[in-house]
Amino acid sequence: MSRRIGRDLAVAFLAKIKESAPPGEEYRKYIDSLAVVELTDTKGRAVFTVISDRSRVKLGDAFAGGLANKTIVYIYGSQGEAVSDVVELLEAGNPWPADMVPHGVPKNDVTLIHRTVSDGEIKWARQHAMDVVRTQRETFRRYGVHWGKALNQEEHADELASLPDFMSMAIRAEFGINADPHPHWRPAAKWVLANAVEILKRDDKIHSALHDSLFREHTLHKGSEFKTMTVKEFKKEAGAFEKKVVGM
Repeated sequence: MSRRIGRDLAVAFLAKIKESAPPGEEYRKYIDSLAVVELTDTKGRAVFTVISDRSRVKLGDAFAGGLANKTIVYIYGSQGEAVSDVVELLEAGNPWPADMVPHGVPKNDVTLIHRTVSDGEIKWARQHAMDVVRTQRETFRRYGVHWGKALNQEEHADELASLPDFMSMAIRAEFGINADPHPHWRPAAKWVLANAVEILKRDDKIHSALHDSLFREHTLHKGSEFKTMTVKEFKKEAGAFEKKVVGM
């Protein structure tokens, strides 16, 4: 019963989030990434939640659909690695407009994160990046980092893998930060709490578990129908977002 209740409320929560999600092509990949997951190591309790199930994509694919002029890219030294001089220079240029990310970036030494922003933010980022490039172009070139035509496909900026910053997009829409406000997480959570009884009444298996003496669904020992993740993984991926949106 506890598993089924958690499952049903999480599924209804996800459906309501998507129903009230912000419109537009720039939000499509973020909305498509939302999924129900089951948390493990929860001391025997059945816990389900909704996260953005994101993965790294090539920059060339990330900016398809005319989003390049709305997207900025942050370049950071990979965790656990000593930051080289060229990576320090790349970090100094953050955030880079998508069309200004240079060729020849040492991809094994960096982590990239991209997000969609406002026209004003793009304008500021472009000017900042141009200033860094103008003063450090020769230093960049000495390390094999350059603009213009890529010498080979391997070093082309479009081949770099980047992680989408969907949390930033969600918070901007939720609170109307440099974007039109489209609250969707908080209203969905309130709706699920207010309609929990009606949601659960629609589940025939819950009804059978309560009233049918022949019900044996719970003895089948099925695996989870959803992706699983540990509580530690969830806190790392979504803990900051959870605190900002629901204050937990």
